[in-house]
Amino acid sequence: MWTGGSQPDPCAPNDGNMDNYGITFGPDPDHPGECIKDTDPSDGIGRYPELHGTYKDAAVSYTSDMIRNMWDAYRGPQCYDGVCDATEDAATCPYDCECMTLAMLSNAISQWEQGTLTLADLMSRIKAWKQGC
Repeated sequence: MWTGGSQPDPCAPNDGNMDNYGITFGPDPDHPGECIKDTDPSDGIGRYPELHGTYKDAAVSYTSDMIRNMWDAYRGPQCYDGVCDATEDAATCPYDCECMTLAMLSNAISQWEQGTLTLADLMSRIKAWKQGC
């Protein structure tokens, strides 16, 4: 089970009572295509905030040293964290350091639909697109 990134997730978690489906959690009947938002920050926002980051390195830690070295060399340890820091630039980490255009976002959605992009990465790209430049 991939749980590398469960955040950001604005949707309210299941409260254990299926009679509340569509009322306190699940699809928002007033806004088709959206979920009922989580407004209780006491347990973290979203459906599974406690799982954020679990197994985040699974793709790297269950491979060879060569793969880990290539991953670190070409992606960098901080790339794709949504912050363009001093060790990154548009050439080494375009996701963090370039404007996310609508075309780039559309491409990311296509990658997610094809199963080549995780939901966490898609959500990060949506966040970057919403922030603009």
